[in-house]
Amino acid sequence: MLTNKEEMGRLVPTKIIAGNHIDSWDVVRKLKENGADVRFIDNSLGEGKAKEVSFEELVKKIRYPSKKELTDILNAEAKRLLDNKQITYEQYRGYVE
Repeated sequence: MLTNKEEMGRLVPTKIIAGNHIDSWDVVRKLKENGADVRFIDNSLGEGKAKEVSFEELVKKIRYPSKKELTDILNAEAKRLLDNKQITYEQYRGYVE
C-alpha cells in the first residue's frame, strides 16, 4: 500500500495476505507433485542474491506459521505503522478488518 502507486494504495486485509501466502506454497507443491515443470527461486538471500534452488532445498527451508499466527504478525506490523504515523487509522482498519 505504501509503495504501490499503480494500484493507488489498494488495501488487502492481513487475513487474506496470510492465507494467500501460505496457500501459494501448497499450490506450488501440488503442481510439482503432479509433474508440472516448476522452477524454485530462493529470494530470502538478500537483495539481488535470489537464486534457483531445488525443490528439496526449499522444502527444508520453508517453515510457515499457521494462518492465524501469520495474520497476528501482519496485524502487529500494521499497528506499528499506525503508531509511527506511517499509515492512517482508516488504512489500519482496512488491514485488520
